[in-house]
Amino acid sequence: MMRWFKRNKNAVMIGAISSIIGSAIFYLIIYVLKSLKPLKPNILNLLLGIINYKINVDIPVFLLLSIAIIAFIIYKLFFRTRIPKTDIIFKDNFRNLHKWVRENRNVTVRDSHLIVTASGKGCITKVGDSWRNLKIKFKTIIRSSNFSFIVRAKDLDNYVMIQCSLERIVPHYCRNSEWRILSEKIEKIDLETDQEYLVEIEVKEDSLKLFIDGVELFFDENILSDFKTGKIGFREHGNERAEFYDLILEHL
Repeated sequence: MMRWFKRNKNAVMIGAISSIIGSAIFYLIIYVLKSLKPLKPNILNLLLGIINYKINVDIPVFLLLSIAIIAFIIYKLFFRTRIPKTDIIFKDNFRNLHKWVRENRNVTVRDSHLIVTASGKGCITKVGDSWRNLKIKFKTIIRSSNFSFIVRAKDLDNYVMIQCSLERIVPHYCRNSEWRILSEKIEKIDLETDQEYLVEIEVKEDSLKLFIDGVELFFDENILSDFKTGKIGFREHGNERAEFYDLILEHL
């Protein structure tokens, strides 16, 4: 019982307040109707007769419970489960690839997972040219070697890629299809294949911060200085293989 109350205390409070206000309004209406009885005897006598017939010692309890239940249902339907849509700028459950641009057909979807392997230049979103300050969230499973994500992509030839292998994080620049590894920014990590990871990336101004399962593993305040805005995406090269799902982008 206590656990239920803690989960729903806001709804209970709304119900209690609504019950008090509703009861006050109900009895105020009755008072006004009775005060107007001499003016409209026929109609008001009939209405007050119905009210007097219905009202008994249990009506306050019935009224309070009814209003509380209605308020609880309204809270659950319209407030508790509502997601502030204004914060979410992009999401995909990967039922298809309608929102993506890919270089080849090695980027596929299956069971609401984006499966990427031997993807060439990778895949990026169709929208997002002006994206700048973002929080990117997704889940991933490394099937072979690593998972890699793309940010600030102008197109499939120009972007920043962060490659997360089982042992290290390796940032890359791709400019006009020419690659440069930022060896001075490599960080050590410890990941496993066939293990689900929650990945969160904060892209803000010129900086990038990476969390895996809630732990900050990478931060660089200038890594995006030459890439001001752009789309996001994923890439796996050769035998590298990873799955991505539950993708959400929010304003940061």
